[in-house]
Amino acid sequence: MQNNFPSPIVSEKDLTVYENYLNKDSKPAVKPLNRTFVPETLTNPIFLPAYLKNHIGKLVKIESLVGDCLQARIGTLLEVGADFAVIKLNGSCQTLIIEGKGIKFITVIHDNDFKKVNYY
Repeated sequence: MQNNFPSPIVSEKDLTVYENYLNKDSKPAVKPLNRTFVPETLTNPIFLPAYLKNHIGKLVKIESLVGDCLQARIGTLLEVGADFAVIKLNGSCQTLIIEGKGIKFITVIHDNDFKKVNYY
């Protein structure tokens, strides 16, 4: 008997073959695990983003290269990603996202005293 179903089922053997055929095709697809991939650059502190995650909430001065000019921004570090940093600018209600490729210098001000920023 060929396994081209639907075909007439005339015996117990045909029924068994048909059940096996249905079970073979009705197996559930393999579900992916509920794990999210976190790159090592965000977990291992030898990389800059993981090291900066330890300083979230602190006042930082980030100097980045824009064209040929080095521009500094001062604010509270809110978030760090694999290739970006997010700061809340000091003295305003604006959030700035800085691309990681352009960052040249990062100064972390540990006592969060804005008056001491000019010393750094």
